[in-house]
Amino acid sequence: MIDFYGFYGPWPYWNSPHTAPSRMLQLMAKNGIEQAVICHTGAIFDDWDKANNEALAAAQADHRLIPFVCLNPVISGEQMVAVMKTYKQRGCRGIRLYPQHHHYRLSEPVAETMLATAEQLGLPVVLSVRIIMQWGLPTLDTGEISAAVRKFPKVQFVLSGTNYGESRWLYELMDSAPNVSAEISAMEGFRAVQEVVARFGAKRILFGAGTPLQYPACNVAKMNVTQLSADDREAIASGNARRLMGLL
Repeated sequence: MIDFYGFYGPWPYWNSPHTAPSRMLQLMAKNGIEQAVICHTGAIFDDWDKANNEALAAAQADHRLIPFVCLNPVISGEQMVAVMKTYKQRGCRGIRLYPQHHHYRLSEPVAETMLATAEQLGLPVVLSVRIIMQWGLPTLDTGEISAAVRKFPKVQFVLSGTNYGESRWLYELMDSAPNVSAEISAMEGFRAVQEVVARFGAKRILFGAGTPLQYPACNVAKMNVTQLSADDREAIASGNARRLMGLL
C-alpha cells in the first residue's frame, strides 16, 4: 500500500507522537503501508523552501518516502518556475498547494504559473479542501478548485480532504473533469469508497491515510471493509499512485 497523502515533520496545532521519521516508519509498517507520499509540514507552516529540501533529502535516504513539495507563491513567477524545475531534478514527484494556509487564490497569476509549470513538468497537483479531517482547520473554497481544474485540463489533480459535505460537489466535478482523481483519507460515510468506485471506477481513486497526522489504521480498515475486486483494490492501494507519479 502507498499512502498518497502522508506528512513529514512537526505538527503545529497539537502534539503528534509519530512525527519523528523513525516513529512514522514504524507506524506505517504496523499498518501494512509500504510507502508514503510525503509533504513536509514546515513547507506549509514555516520556511517552505528549506522544508521541501529536507523532504527531498529524506526521500533520497529512504525509498519508503516519496517526496511532494508544497509551494508558497511569495516569489515571482519566473523564480517559481526555476525552483520547481530544480525540485523536479532532485526527485520531486508532485506538488501540493494549500492556499487556505498561505493566503492566496488559485486564480492569481503566480498560482497559475505554478499550475502551468506543473503541467509542463508532468507533475500531479494535490488540492485539499482541508489539510486533514479536523473541522476547525481552514478550508479551501470549492469554487476555486473547480475553476482551476477546468482551466488546466492537462494537469492531473488529486483532491484531498473531502468529507460527506463535499460529496455532491466532488461527484459533479469528477463527472465533468476527467483530469480529477480523489484520495480517501477524509472520506466518511457508509460504504463511501465503494460508492465512489461504483460511480467513477477504481482508476481515479487513491488510498490516502494522512499518516502520521491521522492514525492510518482507520483508512486501512476503510479499505478492508470495502467490497471490491482484487484488481480494483490493487489499483486504489498503489497502482493509481504509481501511474500518476510515473513510477510504473
